[in-house]
Amino acid sequence: MRAGIKPWSMVCACWAMLVISGGSVVPEAAAAPEPLEASSKEGRVLYLAPDGDDAAAGDASSPRRSLQKALDAAMPGDVIRLLPGVHAGPVVFTQGGRFGSPVTLEGVDGAILDGSTSFVPEWRPMPDVGRDVYGTPVPFEVGHVVADGQMVVLLDEDRIEEPKGGALPQWREIFRDGVQKRWEGVGGVAMYRREQKDLLVRFGDGRDPRKMQFACAPASPAGVAVTIDQADRCVVRNLELRNARVGIVIRNSLGSVVERCRVGRTRDGIVLSRGADRCTLRFNTITQHPLGVNHGVNRAMSAGQFSDPKWKVAWDLWIANKRHGFYDSRAILIDRTPGGHRVHDNHIHDHWDGISTRHWEQWKSTAAERLGWSVYNPDLEIHHNRIERMNDDALEPNDGGVNQRWHHNIVVNARCALRLKAIDKGPAYFYANQFKDNGEDIRCYGEQELNPAEIYVYHNSGTARRALNSNKVFGIGTPNYYFVNNLFWTEAWWGSLQSDAPNWKGDHNVYVRRGEGADWETQKAKAQAAGIDIHSRWVADAGSSPYADAEHGDFRLTPESPARGAGMDAAALEKFVGRALPGLEEFASAAGVDAGALRQGALPSVIPRAPEDVEVEPAGSWPAP
Repeated sequence: MRAGIKPWSMVCACWAMLVISGGSVVPEAAAAPEPLEASSKEGRVLYLAPDGDDAAAGDASSPRRSLQKALDAAMPGDVIRLLPGVHAGPVVFTQGGRFGSPVTLEGVDGAILDGSTSFVPEWRPMPDVGRDVYGTPVPFEVGHVVADGQMVVLLDEDRIEEPKGGALPQWREIFRDGVQKRWEGVGGVAMYRREQKDLLVRFGDGRDPRKMQFACAPASPAGVAVTIDQADRCVVRNLELRNARVGIVIRNSLGSVVERCRVGRTRDGIVLSRGADRCTLRFNTITQHPLGVNHGVNRAMSAGQFSDPKWKVAWDLWIANKRHGFYDSRAILIDRTPGGHRVHDNHIHDHWDGISTRHWEQWKSTAAERLGWSVYNPDLEIHHNRIERMNDDALEPNDGGVNQRWHHNIVVNARCALRLKAIDKGPAYFYANQFKDNGEDIRCYGEQELNPAEIYVYHNSGTARRALNSNKVFGIGTPNYYFVNNLFWTEAWWGSLQSDAPNWKGDHNVYVRRGEGADWETQKAKAQAAGIDIHSRWVADAGSSPYADAEHGDFRLTPESPARGAGMDAAALEKFVGRALPGLEEFASAAGVDAGALRQGALPSVIPRAPEDVEVEPAGSWPAP
């Protein structure tokens, strides 16, 4: 008997009624498939297996095989259930559901959708390039490479063919010597040569690719494992998606849901693109599983240990992608959409960027031009996500920031936990987030002149060596940014990275000195001179962390923590910032209003939460018509 879905995987009884409907189905005709008989009023269930037969009945004991055929024939309420094994992608939802009756693609535990494109490699040594370099013809432009289950850095031939002013090495030098003349950080590199139509690889430990398993995905849209386009209320559930350039892309779709999936060995995880409207991403695990080292650098930066060899080695993976490869990649990207999305309780680890938004039609633009553009990505709620070991940014809002709430997220060991990147409007709210062992916890970022966006950062907890950083914020600065009721265990108040002086508004924060850094008093004086943090607490001799157990991620306050009662209450806070802020009710304690993400006496944070512990609408029933 084939395995079924485990009971714990169903979030509520309504889901169970929808997807476990049983019954018989009518076999397909040889020429054109007939519609399946309805097994219940909720819809039909069709089972697929990698070794199934498209002429079979389509029940659990006689599964069919073709996933794209099933999606093409789906009707509202239908469930396409993948049995254990590796199913071939890519696939496209061509039919959508309706309110309360989505079209659902789900996997029994052990079901895998592989987004790679099959080809037979013909590896041959390439001594003219360098020792241990191998090449193989590939009949498509490669956009993603996985070797023995790990993602390999893919260099961009157009960026490194010729040195630019001596700053960038030629690709031959990288294949010969490694990135920055070593291999430990990247483990190996690959590059597709467009004219020769071949793929080159080299591994630092001299491994022979002829003895390895490879998966490659195209740079074209065919490299996306699952695409939802022009189809509303589609659901992808409990699947492992792997070896694709992008796991899932949703565009021109209302109310679609991705839940309890495992997206790995992909360059990008889940992308909400143009026309994606009020979609939900929840309870997913997303990772690149990169070859090389993408952690160690951040914790070393947090502790100021820039001479640590791990810092230099881990930095190589960043250099390889950013300077020689295809720039950034994201676990979740929200790209110029109508907005209203819910993104919660996902676990993202060992990736480049965690959750990013994007608004700008073009990067180099004026502030006045951007105000005239349409508003993208409004009304987002991004919460209760756990993000670990990011090579770059964990939370990266980079859009209009209109009515967005980013809260109750935990970020551990990222280069930057929260980068407030070129936000032009607002209001955007960032609260109750916990930041641990990051190179930077919060960075205000510009690189172009900004409009005076309304940004509210409050009741967050951090441990980075600088409480706040600003980078390339020029022109008007950040006059409408507010930092209030936060708790920082830190060496100094502010770090400047090619930026104008701070001009945000901040008060009733708590700064507890960590270590013996020389900047503590000078930075405190700088804040006071700028009229910032006048009523904040500066504790230079606390002797220990203000948290219960920061080393193990317990950010609850100790009974004697200086953050107890240090915060501004809701009425005073509303007067200070000029508006009511969401999420304040949980920070009141016997001592008043506690600063930081967790008041004294709060329960330990369990993030992400288990599906059975969260009350959510069944997939397909939000938003209401």
